[in-house]
Amino acid sequence: MIKFFDGGLGTMLNLSAGELPEQLNITKPERVLAVHQKYAEAGAEYISTNTFGANSLKYNNVGEIVRTGVASANKVGKNRV
Repeated sequence: MIKFFDGGLGTMLNLSAGELPEQLNITKPERVLAVHQKYAEAGAEYISTNTFGANSLKYNNVGEIVRTGVASANKVGKNRV
């Protein structure tokens, strides 16, 4: 059985210079949610969170970034990874 996952979230967010994808979970959650929804509509069965680079070396609010990233993926109503 083949399962379909979402794709490159950072690529789909069309980041501007200096923009950090994980920070968008807090500053522009509607942008992240829109990408999750597009992947779900395209047939992705698994939606991953926008937390790939979230770590304490890069951010001082990593917990908030992860919580908001998980909440965004959960809104799509698909399987989560």
